Amino acid sequence: MNVNIDEDGDLLLRVGSELEESEHRLFRVCSSALRRASPVWKKMLFGLWAEAKPKEGQWVVSLPDDPSTALEVILDIIHARFQCLPNTFTPSLTQIYQILILVDKYDVVHVIRPCVKEWTKTLESVTKIPASDRAARIHVAWELGNHWRYPKDLIAAVFRPCVDGRSGGLVYESSKTNFALINRDHFGPPDLIEVIQQARLNMIQRALDFFHKQISLRAGNNSACSVSVKKKRQLDSDSVSERKRCDMLILSGIYRGLMESSNGSLSENASDISGRPEMLLGVLNNIFHKIELDCLEGHADCSPAAE
Repeated sequence: MNVNIDEDGDLLLRVGSELEESEHRLFRVCSSALRRASPVWKKMLFGLWAEAKPKEGQWVVSLPDDPSTALEVILDIIHARFQCLPNTFTPSLTQIYQILILVDKYDVVHVIRPCVKEWTKTLESVTKIPASDRAARIHVAWELGNHWRYPKDLIAAVFRPCVDGRSGGLVYESSKTNFALINRDHFGPPDLIEVIQQARLNMIQRALDFFHKQISLRAGNNSACSVSVKKKRQLDSDSVSERKRCDMLILSGIYRGLMESSNGSLSENASDISGRPEMLLGVLNNIFHKIELDCLEGHADCSPAAE
């Protein structure tokens, strides 16, 4: 598809992959307009690069990796074709994300500043979005100056990814596809991936430490029963037996839950857990809440679920 951004333009931009017809377009543009707007295009088109104007023939530059719809928006703004961006034009979250990547790539962030306010409204209007778009919204909010405007997206980025068995990176699982979070070159601040990975490990480790502590407290010689013996008239064999019975009921409930949920074992190290943190927390919560202490009066608070 041919698009005349500038009918008298001296440069043709072949944008998008030829394998994807919907994204493949040929834009006629003014090279001087690109040069004035972008230091990157200035070096590319008027330097000693392969994209420089040939001595003979049509000047054509291929940009196979750029999304054509997003680039067209930028080209329209650079060429002052604001009539092609009507007031009703509202790019999708994905389009805004792609535009922001391109303005960063070509160092033309300044050209989209008038659009920032309207595009921020797009972020606020999106409610239910897939996991992959959550990552995009984090980056868009960061680039548009909203930074941590969407804490739920950041929380989801910690709770929901699992570890890919091949790459070791974080991926979002979905019914359609797995989205690799670690492959995001544009994902908020540069160290955000590492922060999320560490937060995920810390959360898992705290959960594992709590779980194994419940076992070790009750497997030792000292009882972990929270019912105070001071409430007993005397420290007789029956009261000691009741406290020990409380420990044994909880231990048996934990191991029964493990057999049902985690094949009978659970590592003590967070680095061994590749699944989603929210899934692990759900498993532990299920184990603790299934422990039955009804046969012991006043021992409900002894269950780990109470903590």
